[in-house]
Amino acid sequence: MKRLLLILVFIPSLLFAQKPKFPYELDKMQEVYLYGTGATLWGSYFIGGKWKSSLSKEDILDFNPNNVNIIDRFACYNYNKSLNNTRELFEPISTTLAIGAATMMAINNIYREDKMYKLVVIGNMYLEGLLLTTGVTQATKTYTNRARPYTYNNNLTIKQRITNDNNESFFSGNTSLMFYNSVFIAKVFTDIYPNSRYTKWIWGAGLAWSCTSAYMSIQSGHHFLSDVLTGAVIGGLVGYFIPIMHYRKDFKFKNKFKCYGSIKPQIVPNGLGINLAFGLY
Repeated sequence: MKRLLLILVFIPSLLFAQKPKFPYELDKMQEVYLYGTGATLWGSYFIGGKWKSSLSKEDILDFNPNNVNIIDRFACYNYNKSLNNTRELFEPISTTLAIGAATMMAINNIYREDKMYKLVVIGNMYLEGLLLTTGVTQATKTYTNRARPYTYNNNLTIKQRITNDNNESFFSGNTSLMFYNSVFIAKVFTDIYPNSRYTKWIWGAGLAWSCTSAYMSIQSGHHFLSDVLTGAVIGGLVGYFIPIMHYRKDFKFKNKFKCYGSIKPQIVPNGLGINLAFGLY
């Protein structure tokens, strides 16, 4: 009986003793900039999408794989409809898992107080990053007008090559979202549990799954190599820097640096740009 009581007292005290200090906070002005930038990107997508049309039969008949740069050219000969359907399932699964993981980390890091605040902080961080990642992806697709690899594939019928989104190759939205979800969750986990032995496994598993999705995007004939590389960089950067931009002012990065960050829309000579600032001191 004494041993049982000792265990019941020891386990909770061990859990509370290992509780990490919550590293994030919200800044009203920064959140306005982040949501505003996301809304601007999505707005540009909706406006531009009204006038955009897919490639016609006449356009596609003139396509020649030899006109594609040598790095991307190999993708012009790929096509696998079932593989494309499979990789498209990764997006909702990845997003669902990311939301669930973010919620669990917030709850697991809360034992007594500020439950809703910490859930709101991580929830806002994830939503802001999601809006930025998907917003810049969709806006870019709308205005770049890049033909998908399968439109160059002469082994396919014209009907297979004429689809509603056959000129939305650049850049891969599937890849950008997968890398955003994976990197965001891994980064938040690393910040909340800096000494966890599971950190490398979370990073490894998330990035491996994202790379698999990128590979399938190329093999299915829906994206070029440069499309998925760009998507990986965009999604990964947003997923990594959104948590850093929300560090508390007294939070020490790797117990050595303090971090700050900000993002906001900015008017530039040729249109609308994004001002991103990040620093260590």
